[in-house]
Amino acid sequence: MFVVELRLRLEAGGLAVEFSQTVILFFARVCGHILHLDPAAGTAEGLTITQAGWLQSRQRFVCHVRDSVDAQAAFPGDWPAICRHYVARGWAVPGGGPASGQGTP
Repeated sequence: MFVVELRLRLEAGGLAVEFSQTVILFFARVCGHILHLDPAAGTAEGLTITQAGWLQSRQRFVCHVRDSVDAQAAFPGDWPAICRHYVARGWAVPGGGPASGQGTP
């Protein structure tokens, strides 16, 4: 089994926020794989891995993902609602919320 840190970054209107979630997967993931973290939901929605790598210092994989749900379209310009949406789905907001400019990749 592999410890995998998922990172999801959203940017709009000069603001950016990065969400993170740590999961245990039974095999290593690579770019292009789609993760379904809640298969019981019965939806086709998933997270597409856009970047994947091994972080030696933390002994885990880090995968940047793209969500199939467009939260920015669902909550246009409402960053608190976007944050609540992802926190309710198990994501953490390490930086506390949206920040102006370009943050950590």
